Amino acid sequence: LDLRQNPLQITARKYVDETDSGLHNDSRTKVVTVLMYFNEHWEHAGGKLSLTRNEQDFEDYSVECEPAKGNLIAFVRSATSFHGYLPCNAERRSIQMYWVKAKREQRDADRAGTALKKLKRFFKRG
Repeated sequence: LDLRQNPLQITARKYVDETDSGLHNDSRTKVVTVLMYFNEHWEHAGGKLSLTRNEQDFEDYSVECEPAKGNLIAFVRSATSFHGYLPCNAERRSIQMYWVKAKREQRDADRAGTALKKLKRFFKRG
């Protein structure tokens, strides 16, 4: 995957709480996400990042990453790239790097999607 045309953004986090948890899919503007964790140890039941097969079931995951000892996880954003972690209130040190679509490319894709929706509504019967 060639990311040279995609801007890189970086976020550093030190803590998480219950409001940060839950399964979700990233914005369509994201292309690739990389997370690296820096906790020496992880002793909490929650807070482990899971890449799940759907947006409703934490138990149906393909990969689970403990946020400790330099563990790194990366994934490509897609319509089915659901991920998240069970609630946790703790120090969870991480750096998130993510590449996003260039603004013009995303704007054009959004416009095309909006036009297609309008056409579908136009031809919808009833």
